[in-house]
Amino acid sequence: MIRREILSAEPVGRASRHHGSWLYWMCQIGGWSALWLAEVVEIPDLTSGPVYPLKLFLSHLTFYGSALFLTHGWRSIILHLGWKEKPLRAVWWRALLGTAALACIHCALNTGMMMAELPPDSGITPVVTLLIFGTYALLAWIEFTAWTGIYLGYHAYVQLQELRVSHEREEGARKSAELQALKAQINPHFLFNSLNTVRSLIFTEPTRAGHAVTHLSQILRASLDTQQEALIPIAREMELVSSYLQLEQLRHEERLKVKITISPDTIDCLIPPFAIQTLVENAIKHGIDHLPAGGEVCIESHSTECGSLKIRITNPGVLREPSDGGHGLANTRERLRLLGGETASLVLFEDSACHMIHATLLFPIIRRAIP
Repeated sequence: MIRREILSAEPVGRASRHHGSWLYWMCQIGGWSALWLAEVVEIPDLTSGPVYPLKLFLSHLTFYGSALFLTHGWRSIILHLGWKEKPLRAVWWRALLGTAALACIHCALNTGMMMAELPPDSGITPVVTLLIFGTYALLAWIEFTAWTGIYLGYHAYVQLQELRVSHEREEGARKSAELQALKAQINPHFLFNSLNTVRSLIFTEPTRAGHAVTHLSQILRASLDTQQEALIPIAREMELVSSYLQLEQLRHEERLKVKITISPDTIDCLIPPFAIQTLVENAIKHGIDHLPAGGEVCIESHSTECGSLKIRITNPGVLREPSDGGHGLANTRERLRLLGGETASLVLFEDSACHMIHATLLFPIIRRAIP
């Protein structure tokens, strides 16, 4: 199996190299050909009519052909020195010196062509010849410098994009690892509380304990189904909450009342798994369990005017320091932050006038499927 994976990866790398080579030669030939054509259009030979003179054709072919092969050799030097992997500020002065040397070599190779373009009776002096050579060298240096800047700049841009993609992948992997770690903490905590409910019924009411085991199996099945998902619809989350509430009602009987009001326009909104269930569990464990007469847990959801999903769980009681250190709520807040960003939040508020606790969850409205 490992050997098959290695073999299947080889053509991908080869295809990538072939694509880069094809793109390089297309730009190389196309760029120098464009400069050649631009000079033909800019400086026509009016004395010989519309026909492109063979002599001028050959001289231009030699000039730009030699430039093409010199820059290809210059590219080999750049690759050998590793300039592609270095920042531009570290190689720019060496690149300027290299292109200056390249321009001198190019002009030396084309000196005969440059002199042949002059009229036979021009009678130029050595000073003028040197001036012509310097002018050609300057123009060639500008062209080679531009070529080098484009070549190194393109690879710098490619490396920047690769770094950005790599950073995004690493960030995604980090968030995924954090989410899995948070889930690993939530599930045992949730299972422990559910098993306590079953244990409290085994010896006193075996029949109800059997029903409790059934509900617990439904909860565990739903938990396993959502194990690999970052976000799930509220409808699926409420199935988990419903099974949990049925389990808790076996223990509390008439002491636990539930009121659920889920707005139809939010039923398909996506939220982190266990987000509502954790808040409901917290409301029962730290609210209803401490009240002799029990109380009502209200669950409601609706969309806000600013485009967020608002979920509120209300229960009677007072805010108290959780005996477990508050891992469930802390993990819920962290998962909301990782998946919803700055617009996601979880706030607990105690209304001391009527002794009610409100847990309000805000999350951006997301309706698309999450892979």
